[in-house]
Amino acid sequence: MRDHSNRASRLPPEPGTPQARPVRLRAFDGEQADERDDLVACEEPLEIQLGPASLAVVMRTPGHDEELALGFMITERIVASPSDIVSIRHCSTSVTPEAEDNVIRVVLAPSVEVDLAALRRNLFASSSCGICGKATIENALATAPPLTGDTSNFAAAVIRTFADRLGEGQDVFRSTGGLHAAALFDRRGDLLVVQKALAARIPLVAAVSAPTSLAIELAAASGITLVGFLRGETMNVYTNPSRVGA
Repeated sequence: MRDHSNRASRLPPEPGTPQARPVRLRAFDGEQADERDDLVACEEPLEIQLGPASLAVVMRTPGHDEELALGFMITERIVASPSDIVSIRHCSTSVTPEAEDNVIRVVLAPSVEVDLAALRRNLFASSSCGICGKATIENALATAPPLTGDTSNFAAAVIRTFADRLGEGQDVFRSTGGLHAAALFDRRGDLLVVQKALAARIPLVAAVSAPTSLAIELAAASGITLVGFLRGETMNVYTNPSRVGA
C-alpha cells in the first residue's frame, strides 16, 4: 500500500500542536481501501483588532500571529513603520472557548491617527469579537444548509480520472505553471463548469493536494464528501466516504 499522505517527503508536526490536527480518513489505492489516521494542517481565522475595534479577519495556521499582524499592518499601509505600534498581543478573554487565541489586538502609538471607517470599508472585517472555526462553519451553513438525504454515489475509478481531465483543459497552466483551476464533473466524469460547492449543492469535492482542518470540518458539517491527494491510483477520502464506491 502506498503512502497516501506523502509522509516520506515531509516532516509533519507532532500531534496536538497548534499547527496540525489528527484526522481519520479512508485511503484508496486502486481497488484497495483502508481506514487510517493522519495529520492535516490546522486552519483558523484570526481577527485583528485595532484597539477595541475589529479591523479584519485573515485565515492562517496558528503560530507567529504577532508577526502576521505586524506584517498586515505595514503591507496594508495602516502604519508606516513598526515604531508606530505600541503593542501586539492576543486578547486575554474571548466570547467562546473555541475563539481562544484567535483574536489579536494592535495598539498604536498616541501620535498615530488612522481612519478606521475607511480601513474597514476596504478590508473584510468581523462584526463581533471572538471568532473561531466553528463560527466560520456556522456562517457557511447559514448561507446554504447542509446536504441531507443525498444518496449520490461516485465510483472511485471515475474520481481518479478527474485530475487528468481537468489538466487537459488547462492550456495556460501547461504553458506557465502559474495558474490553478477548479471544475465541476458529473458522476460519469464529464467536465461541466466551475462552481461553489455547498451553495451549488455539490456533494463531492476532490483536490490533488491536502485539505486543511477547517476544510475538513466544513465538509463534515455540510455533508460534503471531501477527497484529497487525488493522484494516479490513490486518494484519501476525509469525510462522508459512503459516497465513494469501488
